[in-house]
Amino acid sequence: MGTLKVLEIVKSTWKLTFKTLCEHPRILFPFFITVLAEVFFLSTFYYAPRPPLAAVLGPPIKKFFGEVYLHYPVNFALLPTLFYYGQIFVWLTVGVCMLGVTVSMINQVHEGRPCPSIIGSLNRALRRYPSLFLFALLIFLLSLASFRIPRYLIMKFYFLPRGKFFSLQAFFFISFFVAIAFESLLAYGIPSIIIERRSFIGALKRTFSLCRGMFVPTFILIVSPRLLDLMMAFLKQKLPFIMVKTFPDITLFILGLGIAITFITDLLVIACITNLFLVKKDTESG
Repeated sequence: MGTLKVLEIVKSTWKLTFKTLCEHPRILFPFFITVLAEVFFLSTFYYAPRPPLAAVLGPPIKKFFGEVYLHYPVNFALLPTLFYYGQIFVWLTVGVCMLGVTVSMINQVHEGRPCPSIIGSLNRALRRYPSLFLFALLIFLLSLASFRIPRYLIMKFYFLPRGKFFSLQAFFFISFFVAIAFESLLAYGIPSIIIERRSFIGALKRTFSLCRGMFVPTFILIVSPRLLDLMMAFLKQKLPFIMVKTFPDITLFILGLGIAITFITDLLVIACITNLFLVKKDTESG
């Protein structure tokens, strides 16, 4: 696929996506549900050292991390880790289900329905949840491996002559693009599960088949908004330094900002990928 063709596909997909979101703001609703779930977990872990939540969450925090993390200001050093675990739970439950709802609503818009149904889309997503869960788990594991394996190699070989020229930031940057490559390969799995009602294995075959001819535009469509996630990740890495230079409570603000950034990036990614999937599907149908 030539460069001009790739740019044309990316441009037309972005244009269609913004048109769809502007004309049908109801499509944003599922993402507000995901945001509420993440805010719930962030608030819960923030108040974990305080009554009445301390009676429930205090003992496990004390056992696995230490009693010091139940006291101000050290509790803010643990908050990002606890919230990360909460985000994993949200992604595998509410998050992927709401992605399915969004895909279904965009498909209804593509079919010409003036008002996409939230309830109908939720019903379809819940019926396809086992396949959605497996796909979300696969994406998470591959993304985790993309960041953990290079970090392991750094810790093991960093002091060898060959490895001393690479910084942690460089490996993190490489890991980010590897994770995006995996996400691009699996990008059309969720749309095929919802729109074409494919099984987990069928969706895997479908997304690999589509990516053979559309990997580059898919990668560009995903990496463009995900750069915001990358900047947010770098900011979170600097949290201990920021806490020392400002005040511990700023951790809560930065994590909240991360929720807002994820809202934007996830929405743009799934909307773009679904629109491109539908266009490709129409082309195949003739």
